[in-house]
Amino acid sequence: MPERIISGKEIFALRLIDQHSNKVLADNPGILDDIAGGELSTEEIAIKYEVARKYGVTPEIAKSIIKGIGQREFSAEERAKIFEPRVRESRQRGGYTTLAAGTGVHGLTESQRRDASHKAGSVAGPQSYKERFGLFGLDKETLRKRIASSMRGKETSWFNPNNVRDGKTEAEYALFLVSQPDYQLHKGDVVSPDYTKIMGAVNAIFGRNRSRAAVKGFFENEKMRNR
Repeated sequence: MPERIISGKEIFALRLIDQHSNKVLADNPGILDDIAGGELSTEEIAIKYEVARKYGVTPEIAKSIIKGIGQREFSAEERAKIFEPRVRESRQRGGYTTLAAGTGVHGLTESQRRDASHKAGSVAGPQSYKERFGLFGLDKETLRKRIASSMRGKETSWFNPNNVRDGKTEAEYALFLVSQPDYQLHKGDVVSPDYTKIMGAVNAIFGRNRSRAAVKGFFENEKMRNR
């Protein structure tokens, strides 16, 4: 992969985040309570403490500063406990809307749902295996490629052409970072990506909230896809 030069805009954004992160938290210790409370989003917390105005940064960088504080001060397990209730609530709202509209499985009676579920499991799987169609009809190498392609499909937002910064998608930027020594871990002759630093940089530039596990999964998928 040819070496790419990180843009001045990206460097400037990362420096601002690094420069202000500790000061923002020192000036506003209540930020940790708001993050832990889980009731406000990172954007709402940034607005509450007027991070953009007080520290002379853009709203997107202000939000990234709050995200960085949360990722640094709370473990992955702690963040999961904080944010899972909100995700669950959002999913419940979507489910209630579907229920009220009577669409999808909500448009069926209980017995109809049981019957449909039973038929799908007892007929489709065994029949596919018997007839050797679908995934059961593929050789191992083709199946591996299909799985890798499917995995990449689940990560489409990494390759989203509408989410580009200075000519790079998230995927291209992450792949650029992993080629840089500052974003690598060295243990003897073994070099591996520093997923935590890459996570922070990607989230800062693209305004995302990707976890370390998501970043690691992206690189593992790329390895499988390019075998």
